[in-house]
Amino acid sequence: NHDKGYSHPECKERIVSIQKKLESTLYYKELKKFNPREATVDEISLIHDTSYFNFFEEKTKNKSGYFDPDTVFSNDSNLAAKLAAGSGLVLADSI
Repeated sequence: NHDKGYSHPECKERIVSIQKKLESTLYYKELKKFNPREATVDEISLIHDTSYFNFFEEKTKNKSGYFDPDTVFSNDSNLAAKLAAGSGLVLADSI
């Protein structure tokens, strides 16, 4: 439930629209699908300082709000971020 509101570019409707468009293409069935996974703290800490990770995790735990006027977060933003990072790692490992 990483809902950032309808007007935000990361809204659920945008993702659903992209998915439908991809599924309507001739090549969609040929695409290789991968299961995402959460990046670990150790993996994330290779890029971000552990204190930043801990701040982000604590700030988003069971809450929603704003980091700044342009950056919305929800209670599932931490999970979404770990899945996004982990998905990139899954794809890199598949090469």
